[in-house]
Amino acid sequence: MTMMDIYAGSGTLVIFTHPNNGYPGDQKEAAKFLEVGEVYTVEKTDVANWMTRVYLQEIPNVSFDSAMFE
Repeated sequence: MTMMDIYAGSGTLVIFTHPNNGYPGDQKEAAKFLEVGEVYTVEKTDVANWMTRVYLQEIPNVSFDSAMFE
């Protein structure tokens, strides 16, 4: 299993492959917007000490746990 690079730049393509990763709230939010196996485009990442949030061009103003992507 390969996880996405938490320092992925804008325009990087990622695949939503791990819907069960992250906290329950992250899983619920992802279920509203993302489809397993679909490719999405990184807008930006927000790297913190314990977690990285990823923003996608296809879903403005919503962040997801980077652990959900390859």
